[in-house]
Amino acid sequence: MVTLNKPASHGSSAFRRIFLVTSVLLALPSFAKAGNSLENAIEKTQPCQSLRVKTGLFTIGVDRFEKVEIEELAMDVKGDVATARAIGSLTCRTSDAAALKGNVSARLSFDAEMSLATCVLSRREIKLLSAGGTFGDIVKALREQISQSLGDGLSNQAKKLCQ
Repeated sequence: MVTLNKPASHGSSAFRRIFLVTSVLLALPSFAKAGNSLENAIEKTQPCQSLRVKTGLFTIGVDRFEKVEIEELAMDVKGDVATARAIGSLTCRTSDAAALKGNVSARLSFDAEMSLATCVLSRREIKLLSAGGTFGDIVKALREQISQSLGDGLSNQAKKLCQ
């Protein structure tokens, strides 16, 4: 559900912020890339880069972005507060030069709240719902680190759009 109410007390500047952030989070089509705007914003954060695990002998890096798909998205804007909830999947793979090749796919949920007046995220929660692929068990073991990394990247993109 999307509700846009023009804030009476904050003028057109706050309304423009609401419109810009809402447009991106609504996943409007992007003519420059194959994915929608939200999927493209997630790709720009390079969420797979943190997926490196050092074993005693070598490092396994499932750090190459492959694809992201947004299954569900709900956005609500009331005054200067925007709330967004999304469910989607992310797929990462090893580099072509990796000694041990493989991939990982993860299904995630995202829930956040942001002040459009200050561009500050007041709440952010990312949960790993499931993981699979060659290195799915590694992702499950590192779920907190991966959630933090993805959340930081998305937060930075949202703040850039808001300002």
